[in-house]
Amino acid sequence: MTLHIILLLIGSLFISFSNEEKANDEEVSLTSLSYRAEKFNYYVKDMYNCLGEEELSFNCFYNGVKAFESLKNKRKHINDSLLVVIDFSVESDKNRFFLINLNTHEVIYKKRVAHGRRSGDIIPTRFSNVHGSKMSSLGAYICGRMYDGKYKNSVKLKGQEYSNNLAYDRGVVIHAADYTTEEYLQKNGRLGRSYGCPALPHKDYKEISEKIKEGTVLFIYQKDHRYLHKSRLLKERNYLKNFY
Repeated sequence: MTLHIILLLIGSLFISFSNEEKANDEEVSLTSLSYRAEKFNYYVKDMYNCLGEEELSFNCFYNGVKAFESLKNKRKHINDSLLVVIDFSVESDKNRFFLINLNTHEVIYKKRVAHGRRSGDIIPTRFSNVHGSKMSSLGAYICGRMYDGKYKNSVKLKGQEYSNNLAYDRGVVIHAADYTTEEYLQKNGRLGRSYGCPALPHKDYKEISEKIKEGTVLFIYQKDHRYLHKSRLLKERNYLKNFY
């Protein structure tokens, strides 16, 4: 056997071993991702059960935690113990704002919250990231600084996704409003609507705004297939990147 043939055989064996090793590595990587996804699901279900909050839908909470973990993995400067989820898949006269302590597994506050007037009547179904749309925007935000503008103690919102990255420039903030109060609901038979801001009742607002300002993740949910499919923060490889 000539040296040339021997070298060809050795090269062929090396390529074969390399391909097999690469395939094994890919299998391990996929298995690892699958394993982490399974553990993540158990983790979220256990936390949801511990919350014991029937008014909070599991799907809203589940996707909110996904977005929270993705932002942590992107090394965003966030509050790692608090999460706000807003469930726009239910009626506006119901509690759909939930401030959650992820460490103690408890809902600290739950409130009614208004949506944008052009997003819909009782349940919002239309969303926009466009200036002047007067619509709400889905997805994950990070709460910014507090300031006094048209509404006292408003909290800036910094959109983190394609669906809401103009929120800061649009002036979409968290603030208290008369049209979200129990009195307004009883008088009008429905909650009022905002220009796109998630507006809260005055009761407990000062305490809530102080807690969530400067770093708390806020996630606005609706069963919107386009958003749920397109959001990068809800992709497995992003929210599972450093999850154990």
